[in-house]
Order: sequence, then C-alpha cells, then structure tokens
Amino acid sequence: MSKKDRRFPKKAEVIDGLIIEVRDTDDDPDADFNVYLGRKRIAKYKGKELGEACPVAGRSGRRYEVVLLSIVDKRGTIRFGIRAARGGGVH
Repeated sequence: MSKKDRRFPKKAEVIDGLIIEVRDTDDDPDADFNVYLGRKRIAKYKGKELGEACPVAGRSGRRYEVVLLSIVDKRGTIRFGIRAARGGGVH
C-alpha cells in the first residue's frame, strides 16, 4: 500500500471487514495507518515500527494483529501482514 506511489492502493479491505489505510511514513522507519471496520475508524496507529503487532477486531469479533513487514519512506509505501491475535486485548 502507498500514500505516494499511485501503482498501489492507499486503502484496502483485507479480512473480516477490516480496511487498512496508510497515512504517513518516516525514514526512521516508522508508519502511521488507520484501521476501519466498514466506514468507521476503529484504530489509529502512529509511529509503528517494523515487526510491531497492532491489535484489531474484525466484524465477526475475531481478534487480529496487523504487523508491519516493510516501510519505504521515499515512496510512502508499507507492506503488512494480518495474523490471528496471539492473546491480549484489542486497543
């Protein structure tokens, strides 16, 4: 996904009604992104680093973690994975 590179979407539906939207990237590297359930924003993550797990819950109530896999600040691009939550609460 990318905020700057038009070859990639800025926003994408991924699983269980969850939509990820890239907001910003920095050369630290870290990234800011929003998570929506339908049209409602359910999480706003800022300054997340590679490998960090960000908890969310899908429409079904199942818990997931969004994990940043790569950040390319020059292009405003992120790659992420979604996995079932390993435990703990959703923020």
